[in-house]
Amino acid sequence: MEKMKISVFIQKRYQVFDSSGRLPFSIVFGLCRRSSTDTDPRPLVLETAGSVFDVPYALAHGLLTLHIETPESANRWTKVNTSGLVIGETRTTDYITLPSPVDRSKLWRDALTAYLCPLDFADGLAAVLEVGTIYRINLASEDLGVKRWVYGEEHHVKDSAEASSHEQSGTTLIKSNKAGGNATFKVVQDLPWPPIMKIGLRTYVSSPTPDDNPGSPTANGRQLMEVSIVNQGFEPITVQISGQQGFLLPWGPLQPEEDIDTKRTRIIDPALQGPPIASLRVIDTVTRQLVRGDEKIPFSCTLTKPGAVFRPKVEDLITLRPGEPHLKQFDIETVMKGLADGQYRIRLQPRGCSWWAAKIETLIGEDGRMSKQFCGRLKPPLMIESQDELEVRLENGRIDCRT
Repeated sequence: MEKMKISVFIQKRYQVFDSSGRLPFSIVFGLCRRSSTDTDPRPLVLETAGSVFDVPYALAHGLLTLHIETPESANRWTKVNTSGLVIGETRTTDYITLPSPVDRSKLWRDALTAYLCPLDFADGLAAVLEVGTIYRINLASEDLGVKRWVYGEEHHVKDSAEASSHEQSGTTLIKSNKAGGNATFKVVQDLPWPPIMKIGLRTYVSSPTPDDNPGSPTANGRQLMEVSIVNQGFEPITVQISGQQGFLLPWGPLQPEEDIDTKRTRIIDPALQGPPIASLRVIDTVTRQLVRGDEKIPFSCTLTKPGAVFRPKVEDLITLRPGEPHLKQFDIETVMKGLADGQYRIRLQPRGCSWWAAKIETLIGEDGRMSKQFCGRLKPPLMIESQDELEVRLENGRIDCRT
């Protein structure tokens, strides 16, 4: 039987599997057509039902293997018997579309198609997964278990008359890469979540200063943008607003998602002086194009010196007390500098922050950094985001704003 080769990688969505279900958990697959013999210019559509991409089915039928961490064992990982896994009847069939490699200009790592298979702890998995334990899921072999596929569009594979199966075509889809990664995660009972925050964005005009010359755009004051955040919970929390963040990150097939920025200073940092371009999205109202705020720090894995300390410093933290607004103002002119006359909208760029349910003084050790006992537990971030937006008109150097 002829074999059609596809590169497949497996990963977890998060480092923890929240058994309560509040944080949705998935197994992530990355697929790419890389075979030198694959010369068909059409997309390839796969049906997931009964394949490795249907994770509960794949575990129950040996297409995927589940291992439990056993540090005391020589092999560290011990295979779990999943043959008795009961699969729920509410499973749905999905489809994965893989673009043709013909005329592809990207590197294969940048051309992976990501597919997420959501897992529900209560849907049979509770019988094989134990809270507090670390597990690993691997691809069992080169067999992907894909039963139906078609070259063309998704609606073609839904038509049984057009879709091919390995029995009909004499061709089977297999994994071509030897190392397909793994999905390693820890099962937890639940996760701590930050309190609700009220985050606002508004503009106002400052009072003129003696330095504002008559007739200048600032003669009647400057247009300021104000970001406000109010803790609507019942207890104070400490938030990390600069330095390397350490919250739960969503993963793609090979690494954390690129649009998750864990390094830049957050817009509510009291020490932030310059325009917070990386924390804002400036959109041209006419063209709907993003003209500011698309600068990203790419994910990188760098070597660190032995003994390097990553615990937040006291200046990286602020405490948000219930009901007390934390305010930060910026001159809108610095944000809009260099843009052509026109109409714009300004929004906050969503950013996550590490947080702790305590005041700063109870978290900091003698060395001016957070005590080790409070570091290391991964949890969902506190999100600095808002639905508010500012409307800005720029004309001949003058700025007119509306919230």
